[in-house]
Amino acid sequence: MEGEAVVVDTTSNEIVNRFDLGAEQPLNLAYDKVHNRLLLVDQGHPKMLEFQKKDMPGYESRRPGSRVVAIDLATGKTVALKASTGTVFVTVKNAKGAPEGSKESVARIAFQSVWVD
Repeated sequence: MEGEAVVVDTTSNEIVNRFDLGAEQPLNLAYDKVHNRLLLVDQGHPKMLEFQKKDMPGYESRRPGSRVVAIDLATGKTVALKASTGTVFVTVKNAKGAPEGSKESVARIAFQSVWVD
């Protein structure tokens, strides 16, 4: 169960894009117009994880939860911050010609202190 965003052209009511949110329990979505980012919280709540495992046999969580996620809407790259450790996780997206279902990479960047622009 992965969160997905769908972009709809409000004139034609057609879906023009869809992308993975990089979160299993997305909450509190907000659009950052200045930086063209979608911001959200990946909750990581233990009760929800229990529900997901019970309701979907074989389900295994692949996301850490308890973090803030920022998605660059121009590139689809995801940045996630784990504030308790000051660690930033960034997705490294596949090239356009990559086979469907190819795994993407994640880079982990640890900082001594974190600030928000």
